[in-house]
Amino acid sequence: MSQLEQIKKQHQKGQLKKAIEGYQQYLKNNPNDDEAHFLMALAHKENKQFKAALEAANKAVKLAPSAERYHQFKGQMQLALGDVEAALKSFRTSLKQNPNLYFSYLALGDIYLIKEQFQSAEEQYRLAMRVHQDAAPAAVKLAKLMLIMGRTDEADSVLQAAALHQPDDPEIKLYQGVLCLENGELAFAELHFNKLLSDNKHFNLAKA
Repeated sequence: MSQLEQIKKQHQKGQLKKAIEGYQQYLKNNPNDDEAHFLMALAHKENKQFKAALEAANKAVKLAPSAERYHQFKGQMQLALGDVEAALKSFRTSLKQNPNLYFSYLALGDIYLIKEQFQSAEEQYRLAMRVHQDAAPAAVKLAKLMLIMGRTDEADSVLQAAALHQPDDPEIKLYQGVLCLENGELAFAELHFNKLLSDNKHFNLAKA
């Protein structure tokens, strides 16, 4: 087993301090190994050391500028550190390298939502749904955005379509209930919430 593989084993076992030290030692002799820099970035992230994770990710990006996952991860860390504009740039770059990155579209949608650029947020959530039509998060985010914008009928259509692909998803059920409340359909809202709680007894948001 190679030195890097041994370090990865420690990482996989959750021995983060040992893994980080191992990556650092390995990189002294292999400074141009972009994968090792990225693995160290992941370990720092798991250890909640976001600044160190970003520094390691930057080194990986310099060595492999066309690796979309490095740019995507870099955007995650920048967002975690509150640098919204830098994160926006990183996620856009990741999509230039690979236009099918579901998470990057979601992240861009969230960033535009924070910036209150609702039309741009909607575009990104819809692009995410094109990549993974049966994935619930983009549909839920889009429906929530439409509720904010007062487009309840469209939100209902989005949730109904999502429920066809993911009929048991708790987030979809929750917002179907919320939508019923918005429309004054209290009995239907109660049905959605009761179904949600019967299937997901620990779903605290619905209980609240």
